[in-house]
Order: sequence, then structure tokens, then C-alpha cells
Amino acid sequence: MVRYSNEDFLGKLDTTSSSAGYKQCSRETSAGDGGEFFRRRDDVLGVLESGLQQGFRVSSSGMVQGFAQCVGDLSTEDCGACLRQAVQQLRNACGASLAADLFLGQCYARFWASGYYPRAATAADYNNEDDVGRTVAIIVGILAGVALLLVFFSFMKTAC
Repeated sequence: MVRYSNEDFLGKLDTTSSSAGYKQCSRETSAGDGGEFFRRRDDVLGVLESGLQQGFRVSSSGMVQGFAQCVGDLSTEDCGACLRQAVQQLRNACGASLAADLFLGQCYARFWASGYYPRAATAADYNNEDDVGRTVAIIVGILAGVALLLVFFSFMKTAC
């Protein structure tokens, strides 16, 4: 996210409705689980809007996970106010969504149901992909080398 202005906005809280830079709510919604998802979501959002540690907070409750973050130039109080606004907008705008993201001008909040996003790739996954790519490159290189040798020998046979 990039922000520019001819006005000084560094360190100044801006929670106006025009400061909402990005909002996305999932199309998938909570099934009839007796309200368990909503209780867990509200627990996570409650933790996110309170008790920030150095401008960043992570929370999970059962099947729901979330995190929130502020830009580094906000005071702890302003960061808390920004996140309260972001969390309130997430609750109001995204209703029963299984996942939601909201960027305000100076903070960000997100929640999602476990399993909503695909499993993150691990370093081992990347290493396995690199090994496969390396093996394919070696095989192609060997085949190209053999083909060049055959062309060279056929050229030498016709020249001699």
C-alpha cells in the first residue's frame, strides 16, 4: 500500500471513511454451526482491537484466526483507535464471511476461518521444486549435448 499527499499525515490518526483503502470479504459464508463461528470470530476480533504489542497483534480461537497491524509512525493509543475502527468496519461490512481484510489509512485487520486459505508452502516444498527443476535441466542438458555430438560426428564423417 502506498500513500502520498501534500499534507503532513505522518503520526496523525486518520479514521475517516475516506481512509478505507481496501476492503475484501469472502463470498463464502458461515454455515449453520449454531453460531460457533461468530463467537470465535468475535473473540479473535476482540483480542485484535485490544492490547497491541509494538503495533502488531495475532489471535486465534478455535477455527478462527486473525491479525492486525499499524503503520510504525502511530502512537499506541492512535494505533488502538485505528484498529477499533477497522474491526468495527469488518464486523459491519463482512457479516457472515469466512474471511475478511480491511486496510484503513494507517492500520490493517484480517480474520479467516481455518482452512479457508491454502496451506502455506514450506521451505521443504520450495527445495523439492528446485530439485525437480534442477533434475529436468540436467536431463535436457545431457540430451542437447548428445544431439550436438551426433551432429558434429556426422559433419566430420561427411567432411572426411
